[in-house]
Amino acid sequence: MYEATKHFIVLNDFTLMAGDPAEPFEDVGMKITQIPLKFNGKESSPSDPKYGTWVSERIMEQPRSPKQKEEDAVKKPYDQDVSAFIVFIKSRPGKLDIVKCRALGVPQGPMLKLLKEGEDITLDDGTLVRSSDVVGVQEDPLCYLVIECPSQDYFESMKNDKRLMEPESSPEMKFIKGVFHFTPAEVMNTDFYSEWVNSFPVGTQHIVMNQESSGYGMHDMAVHNRKLNLIAPKLFPKLWSSENDVDKASDPYSKIKHGSLIQASTSLKLHVRPNPSVIEKQVLAIDEKAFGEEIDQIEGVREEIKNVNDKMVFKPEASEFPKVIFLGTGSSVPNKYRNVSSILVETEANNFILLDCGEGTILQLHRTFGKARADEILRNLNAIYVSHLHADHHLGLINIVKFREKAFEDQSPTKLYILAPNRIANYLLTVHKLFFNILTDLVLVRNEHLLNQNNPNSNPGEWTQQVYSHIKSELLDQTKLKSVKTVRALHCPGSFCVAVVTKSGYKIVYSGDTMPIPQIVDLGQDGQPTDLLIHEATMESHMLEDCRMKKHSTVSQAIDQGFKMAAKNTILTHFSQRYSKILPFTEIDGDEDKLKTVGVAFDHMIITPQTVDSIRSMYPALKVMFRSELDLLDGKKQRFSDKKVFNLGDENEELTDTDPEPAKRHKFLRALKDV
Repeated sequence: MYEATKHFIVLNDFTLMAGDPAEPFEDVGMKITQIPLKFNGKESSPSDPKYGTWVSERIMEQPRSPKQKEEDAVKKPYDQDVSAFIVFIKSRPGKLDIVKCRALGVPQGPMLKLLKEGEDITLDDGTLVRSSDVVGVQEDPLCYLVIECPSQDYFESMKNDKRLMEPESSPEMKFIKGVFHFTPAEVMNTDFYSEWVNSFPVGTQHIVMNQESSGYGMHDMAVHNRKLNLIAPKLFPKLWSSENDVDKASDPYSKIKHGSLIQASTSLKLHVRPNPSVIEKQVLAIDEKAFGEEIDQIEGVREEIKNVNDKMVFKPEASEFPKVIFLGTGSSVPNKYRNVSSILVETEANNFILLDCGEGTILQLHRTFGKARADEILRNLNAIYVSHLHADHHLGLINIVKFREKAFEDQSPTKLYILAPNRIANYLLTVHKLFFNILTDLVLVRNEHLLNQNNPNSNPGEWTQQVYSHIKSELLDQTKLKSVKTVRALHCPGSFCVAVVTKSGYKIVYSGDTMPIPQIVDLGQDGQPTDLLIHEATMESHMLEDCRMKKHSTVSQAIDQGFKMAAKNTILTHFSQRYSKILPFTEIDGDEDKLKTVGVAFDHMIITPQTVDSIRSMYPALKVMFRSELDLLDGKKQRFSDKKVFNLGDENEELTDTDPEPAKRHKFLRALKDV
């Protein structure tokens, strides 16, 4: 698995070593012991993909011997064993009371250490100072059990482990304070499992994380969304806070003593020290009164919101589709305000494609639409495009496929096209062979095969694509697209930009991650004008060197690409998480052309041809609503610039023969300019 995923991110001098599961992990604070739980049910093996062989590029590029081909064809049963973990938190010495030590005349130095370690000391004047007089009571050890039991097929293994069945006999388990259950409700409510839960000492907390858990997000995220909803309700629908808000008709844990059971929800915290077993639940619902008071404290925001709403542009004569939903607009790692890259496009009513799907995409889908609508979208999701294989652009793919299959319930899932770099085949094939069926209903269309290439059998200037004509025809028909084309991006190996044209003739160009390149401009101008360019804008222009180093685009560079291809609208996305709440508008302000065509994306923002022009109307209200955040970013920008000047020196300073340092800095600056 490591071989299939190591190219997701560059980790220099990084290796993996297999450890012995029987050997506990231990440090000064805790000890973690693994308990293997063996699967005792019917074996299952990988099924054959329905559509294509999904041969990895490693196999494609190398001749395979008859023996290797035989090994490739072998279907080994899935390893369905799981593990439980005993987390033993060691006792902690009492705290040394420095005030008491000083009162007794204990000097600074090694004597304090001796007292802390439990030894009595004698001062120079003969005074005996006992450790027990100046050190608090030692905290008792604590123990927590983490267990996953997916089905009754693991009960036999549980029964055979004395540490689980007789916790008082274990030197660690006798201090048990809580059990974390990653176990389905129907398994927990069986006779055996419920009796096992009820057998733990009174006061043991049982925290359950399964399909009955609720909560989609964090309070801060919900408040942020509500602020945007106040400014532009057509662009920012209110988010769903949970899928399990409806009262259950029956008790899923009727056989378990409820005084000991806690159904986990998002952001629940269990304190271990200094107040063991204290549960802290975050209130996800917004207190409307408190929210209103918070808004009223922002000077001038109510008036600005009214002005924006009066000027909001809406074009009822335009088409309702395609509908573009930004599920993730951040880069690198998820943030509570910006998830990583994911854009849902509804090409026609109830016909969907995804442009990238970073980790958390499935949760973002549920937050935006709720469970029922999210399941409907998954059933009508026909294609997922992956721009490149950095983890923040595709790590949510497997969950999307799994939840999509579940959404079909008793029906057979329809084809799902995966438009991705060639190397994704090796990763998905490894997952399919080792863990669970993932490729059954997937069709791989390599981004390399969607490049325009010269056709030697056609007239000069005519282009062709390597994808098989029947696959391309089925892809376009199922996704309701006229065309889909890619060009190579300038980022990591196997990076692409894409252009799709809907059946109605609306053209969307998506950059993925890339430095500014003429090829994406050509892609935008090819065939027909671009209606919507979605371009990454990772950092502001004062961080140009950082963007060059990481092969990203700045805000101004992304805007310039839109102007060069004459895109009717340019939406900026993929922001560094330093802009988690808002991107400064300094590179847009004051330029009427930019104000007419450039928009900034936020998570859960929904735009259509009818509403896309409304984005620009929001800017005045956004500046007031997020005034403090913009001031903070401005301060960071100034500090960054000051640091840069300090490190690089003044390019205009006079060079002298006696001071070689400025000459070195000039040489470095000139080298940067030449990049």
